[in-house]
Amino acid sequence: MEIMLAFVVGGLFAGAIYMILRRCVVKLIIGLTLLSHASNLLIFTIGRLTRGMAPIISPEAKQITETVADPLPQAL
Repeated sequence: MEIMLAFVVGGLFAGAIYMILRRCVVKLIIGLTLLSHASNLLIFTIGRLTRGMAPIISPEAKQITETVADPLPQAL
């Protein structure tokens, strides 16, 4: 699945660059939209998409034993 997503991301980046280099403002906006979608898919692909699994905790871990940071103060 990652190989397919890599080709999709590459195609989106290529289409976005092509649209951005056109002179029309509408095509520029479409190109920027494609670029943002391609970058989001790239981030998802780097994070290894798996179905039915927690994104951070390994399946062997029954309980988190390590000290973890609280994300709420970091987000503020």
